Amino acid sequence: MARKQGSVKQKSLSVSKARFAARKVKVWSIAYRPGPHSKSLSVPLGFALRELLGLSKNSKETRFLLNSGKVLVDGRARNSRNFPIGLFDIIELEGLKKAFRAVIDTKGRIRLAELKSKERTKLCRIEGKKAAKGKRVLLSTNDGRNFLENSTSLKPGDSVIVQLPEQKIIKEMPLEKGSLVLLLSGKHTGKTASIISIMPGSMRKEPLLTLKQNGKEFQTVARNVFVIGKEKPETELFES
Repeated sequence: MARKQGSVKQKSLSVSKARFAARKVKVWSIAYRPGPHSKSLSVPLGFALRELLGLSKNSKETRFLLNSGKVLVDGRARNSRNFPIGLFDIIELEGLKKAFRAVIDTKGRIRLAELKSKERTKLCRIEGKKAAKGKRVLLSTNDGRNFLENSTSLKPGDSVIVQLPEQKIIKEMPLEKGSLVLLLSGKHTGKTASIISIMPGSMRKEPLLTLKQNGKEFQTVARNVFVIGKEKPETELFES
């Protein structure tokens, strides 16, 4: 049975601000397909290959490249140009022997930074935590991954470093005082700051963070930040 889905294209004027593109130059753009990332913080794989990396000139060349099976996303071959690429995803090109990480710039747009190391690790943020069968704990992350743990102190808002393609957590980074975070929205988008204090949330209010950046303090809610390290980032960031 054929798979049912929406249109594979959409008007350029209606795409999210995450795309680094001139909306008034081209009428049509590649549409999103439902996946592990939201539209507000992702771009289609075909758009990343064509517009951000310049590896193809048109849709025909993009499809040919994807159908070759040499385009990997987080260690898995992807052949859909509509597959969403989100924050810290890794695009690997076997033929070119190069890999790129999806990062965010100061305008909230997804950009690609070339990886210098051959080691493939990825930062993920814990979005959910619940009890599972056998007294185990199920953790879900921002990119749709799930991890079954016997016991863990991780909680929503914390970050982990995942080894690819083994899908194994190799380091935990809690959301706590002194942590280095990446801002995902607001006027400080794409910039890093250190946590000065955390005001606990309630049933109706989210935790409120006080951050410090270049000697200036400001506040934001926990969902607007992504823990990326302690004293220095554990991953590549956008360099203007």
